[in-house]
Order: sequence, then structure tokens, then C-alpha cells
Amino acid sequence: MDTKARISSLRTESDVCNVREEFNTYSPWTGLLVDPKHGDSLIVRAEYCKAGSDSEWTLSVENTDRPCEWPIRFGKRPDREEDPAIHITVPDGTTITEVSS
Repeated sequence: MDTKARISSLRTESDVCNVREEFNTYSPWTGLLVDPKHGDSLIVRAEYCKAGSDSEWTLSVENTDRPCEWPIRFGKRPDREEDPAIHITVPDGTTITEVSS
């Protein structure tokens, strides 16, 4: 059982390589993506075996008071195709910070 949230397709505008961040998530996990240049931000959430859900993983994306226009799509995790993933293209310098787990 893999109980880690992997941000596997956080891609910057000029970088064709994936940024790989991994966070333990035995409980609901929340991350904040921030573009330091423009202040745009986005919240991502991952939860393993969420109560009331038929899925192993529940993934979501939420706006903030500084909404962005970054391309977002849901797909398969590249290194583990049985798991879902959120693929987001972000500006150079964008960071992700774990804000709760």
C-alpha cells in the first residue's frame, strides 16, 4: 500500500523535466503552490481511502484569493499507473509547500 502523495507532474513553463516531490499522507494532505513572481496560487489536496469514497485516492484542486490560469489535467501517475495524478503546468520559480497532513 503506497500512502504517499507524489507531486509528479508539476512542470514549469520552461522546464520539460518533472519536479518530483513526495509527502507522507496517512491522513488528508494539502499543498499550496505559489508563483513568487506574480503571487498566483493554487491549493492541491490528496487523501488516501477517504471516508465515503469508492476510490483509493481522492485528489482535488482549489482556487485561492489569487487565482491562476495554469493548465491543469487529471491523469495517471507516470511511475504508478494504477494511481491518479494531477498534472499542472506552472511558471518558473513556483514552489509547493505542505500546509497540512
